[in-house]
Amino acid sequence: MIRFITFILLLIPLALRAQNQPPFVTTRILTYAPAGLPTSFQSYFRTDQNIELFTASAGTLGLPIEYTGPQTFALYASKADLEPSPDGRKPAPPVATVTLPPNCDVVLLLCTRTADNKVGLVAYNITSNELKAGDYRVFNFSKSQTSLILGEQRFALASGKDCMVRDSAWHGDVIAFPIKIATVADGKPKLVYSSMREHYPQRRNLMFLFDGSHPSRPITFVTFNADLPAPAKSNAAPVVSTP
Repeated sequence: MIRFITFILLLIPLALRAQNQPPFVTTRILTYAPAGLPTSFQSYFRTDQNIELFTASAGTLGLPIEYTGPQTFALYASKADLEPSPDGRKPAPPVATVTLPPNCDVVLLLCTRTADNKVGLVAYNITSNELKAGDYRVFNFSKSQTSLILGEQRFALASGKDCMVRDSAWHGDVIAFPIKIATVADGKPKLVYSSMREHYPQRRNLMFLFDGSHPSRPITFVTFNADLPAPAKSNAAPVVSTP
């Protein structure tokens, strides 16, 4: 009996240590930095047993990161910050962190620029169970309240918000439907973009609205195909389309 009690007491610290370990996730991460990363910004992260350079751009989605590690994804200023300190010093804090969504095989990681020119991270679940084939997830990064028409779907989207848009008619053949964007001020919409969009039912779409660079076009947007190639077969970049 004494031996049994001693054995149980020895197991308690191990159980407590296991409970204190952060949960691990395995996922694929797509990065996007709508405003780009600061010129001097450089950071690293650990995935499984490797330390890798973090990249993100404003022009396109990044190549998928095959990530296995803590659910709290962390960026560090140097590789040395990710290595154990030889003299036991406390490691340097990360320059940015974000909690990845659980049970998610694909994550969209948006990189934002803070007022003091640092980098913030926001993670979105874009797994195929959340963003299905033919769907659109629309993000409004402009300063305007907007009103949109995608085919038969009509919706408003405030500045800084995002929403999912889907329609049963988008799951059949390749079709073309109207896309219209209006800015809303004092409750009055003003049409700023109108065109036709070729829609492919197999694609999972990410759409980002931005402030335009000219008064004649106050809103611009880009769309990305969020589908990923199989890791062992291809490293091709996601398809990009622009209006």
